[in-house]
Amino acid sequence: MKISTLLVPLVLLVSVVGLAQNKSTKRAGIPAVFQTAHSVYVEADSGDTTRPGMYAEDREAISNVESGLQEWNRYTIAPRRDQADLIVVVRKGRFAGEQVHDGLSVGTRPMIPGSARPAPMGSGEEVGSEGEVDQKDDLLMVYMVSSDGDLTGPIWRREMVKGLDAPKVELLRQLRKSVDRAYPMQASGKNSVP
Repeated sequence: MKISTLLVPLVLLVSVVGLAQNKSTKRAGIPAVFQTAHSVYVEADSGDTTRPGMYAEDREAISNVESGLQEWNRYTIAPRRDQADLIVVVRKGRFAGEQVHDGLSVGTRPMIPGSARPAPMGSGEEVGSEGEVDQKDDLLMVYMVSSDGDLTGPIWRREMVKGLDAPKVELLRQLRKSVDRAYPMQASGKNSVP
């Protein structure tokens, strides 16, 4: 009888500690979508790599992040934005500059969520130049995709000087550390849906 009297409080204590650890994971500020997501799409704040006139540094940052995601092996890289559970948006830091492009455009363009830049033109062409504000820090943001295809968030955002430079890609390493701490991967090497 004495063993059972001691065993019940011990089991309750272990259960309470387990619940407290789960609550602290949620307090870490990492949404559960990072656990349930399977695919990501990476683009620059000015659009995807097919956008004419994209900064070469942003293209390189996209490539660096995609390589880091493949190494992480937690998510697959979606070939198209509409096939992704999460959208990773990057911007390479740079000083004020000018970007010139050719063509002609009529009308207005919607703004990219979380950016001061307009969305890339679909099939039209444009003429003119865009000014770039002085933003020396690299930026990595993660968005969720709503059922109608709109971006929600950012649900995770960090900036730092040279944070998108290979081989470290430190901003992605910070995301990886936060997600893996909040939602450890199963032994199979991929995250599983509970």
